[in-house]
Amino acid sequence: HEFVTKSGEKLIHEVFGYPVFNNKGILKFVIQYSLDITKRKRNEIALLENQAILDNLMNNLPGMAFRCLNEANWTMEYISPGCKKLTGYSAHELINNRKIRFGDLILETDRKRVWDKVQNAINTHRIYRLEYRIVTKSGNLKWVLEQGRGVYDKFDKLVRIEGLVTDITDGKKAELRLKNELAINQGI
Repeated sequence: HEFVTKSGEKLIHEVFGYPVFNNKGILKFVIQYSLDITKRKRNEIALLENQAILDNLMNNLPGMAFRCLNEANWTMEYISPGCKKLTGYSAHELINNRKIRFGDLILETDRKRVWDKVQNAINTHRIYRLEYRIVTKSGNLKWVLEQGRGVYDKFDKLVRIEGLVTDITDGKKAELRLKNELAINQGI
């Protein structure tokens, strides 16, 4: 129930009532009390609003946000919906390696470099930024840019990695074409 105080403040109470019967089963009275749940309800509303903002941001990222374990498979604990457009796989297929491991999407020749660079950044508590290639569900090759960081517990132990992976294929192709043209022109 919603109540309004003399000062005009709205309070929300949860009201409880318990019937008390006499020994013949006839209702004698009802014990009633209420709990002020205003703060809880305001927190619930704020949480829902924040969740809606976060959902909107995650759905509109130009790539995918992720949270993963620090192991060779890069086991995903969370992936934003943009993973479908980026990789061809749904979040459900990648989370906890249900259908495929994210590590298997990384082009085999790039895997060691990716691992080494991420480990170096984690060991020095720095943000990492690297480019590498993935193979999508349909077999296409894409260049991606990944930026991430380690997340540590209160004992400074690495718990997970969080970051963002974006598609840079078009820019990378243009860069490679330009390098090719420059090399050809210099050879003339």
